[in-house]
Amino acid sequence: MEHHNEVRASPRVPLESEIRIEFSSMSALVSEIVTNISVGGMFVTTDLPAEVGHRFRFELAVDGELRLVSGVCEVVWVRAPGVGSSDPPGMGTRFLELDDVSRAIIFRIVDRHIQEAGLEPFDLDRRRS
Repeated sequence: MEHHNEVRASPRVPLESEIRIEFSSMSALVSEIVTNISVGGMFVTTDLPAEVGHRFRFELAVDGELRLVSGVCEVVWVRAPGVGSSDPPGMGTRFLELDDVSRAIIFRIVDRHIQEAGLEPFDLDRRRS
């Protein structure tokens, strides 16, 4: 199920970073790649996305930050592999739990992209046109 036209409460900006995901149904951690992030959530590129509504714990290493961003996310939409799109498969998530330090790091990432790069926030929907 895809929700490409979903209205986002906050702009997403590009980020390429490894994320470790701990699913409650698995005993091992899974490593995937985050390709964009906002103050409200992130997109995780994966060939094996979890189902919409699934919650998971995560740890995200961000360049230039000494501490990992960690918390709990919920899958809000999924792009399955091989659906005829050139966009990567994966899952759009929203943050459910973030401590103050993790939230501050995410705000810095978004701010840094907007202010230092002088670019408009990255928007998956706008990129398609």
